[in-house]
Amino acid sequence: MSSIAEITSESVTRLKEIYEEREAMSVVKLILREILEMNNTELAIYKSQGIDEENEKAIKTAVKRSAKGEPVQYILGHTDFAGFKILVDKNVLIPRPETEELVQWVRFENNISGMQILDACTGSGCIAIALEKLMNNTQVTAIDISKDALKIARENAEELKANTKFIQMNVLDEKSWGNLSSFDIIVSNPPYVLEKEKSLMHENVLKYEPEIALFVPNEDPLLFYKKIGAMAKQKLKVGGSVYFEINEEYGKEVKFLLEKTGFKNVEIKQDIHGKDRFVRGLKMGR
Repeated sequence: MSSIAEITSESVTRLKEIYEEREAMSVVKLILREILEMNNTELAIYKSQGIDEENEKAIKTAVKRSAKGEPVQYILGHTDFAGFKILVDKNVLIPRPETEELVQWVRFENNISGMQILDACTGSGCIAIALEKLMNNTQVTAIDISKDALKIARENAEELKANTKFIQMNVLDEKSWGNLSSFDIIVSNPPYVLEKEKSLMHENVLKYEPEIALFVPNEDPLLFYKKIGAMAKQKLKVGGSVYFEINEEYGKEVKFLLEKTGFKNVEIKQDIHGKDRFVRGLKMGR
């Protein structure tokens, strides 16, 4: 029977083959917290405590999967986002901390009861559900092209007791926009990684996360921003705002695109790492 300290050391050593030591330790602690149902303080206090055979086997299986590059969030089946437990699997992107910043920006600028919000390219539903739960009396609609992603999103809404309305829709198909009503806010974290950037990405992202939610063609990097910007111009109420998460290399281009589309007070906002990550535009009139 291994102790918590022994299984921790053994697991970190194994994961250091693909992760830096700090990240390996973070992954191992996530696995231990989940399987042993302990927090970090308890793991430290009871580090000499033995682990029963069943839990030790579960930990080693999870570490083995992680050592092959599978993201720990997929192994555990969930992740934390904006204070909520969000279910994830191979059909949806794992929500990033930067996207939490997008949610907080939308929330901070729109602290008004009764807002109607559309989340385009919703994936796991994390943005839509978080906004509904964090904002007062908000009605949220979320759209995505993937029925498998929407299955996860609906499960998340059910688990978190959210009333988010989910619709399967290809946002690039302008004919489908007529099925939508009007909104006070349209928010989107669409695919924005260029195909040529694949070589810069970690293997566990490329191998396990859905390409349909990640990549855009090299020759049309603003594809989704053009379409969703045009949809927002059509579907936003006067005074409404569109919010985007963006590729850090294209802040100025997305800002210019929204201004060209007719939006006012367009602002680029940096993330916690100082990278251009978000753009917001205001619809002043027709």
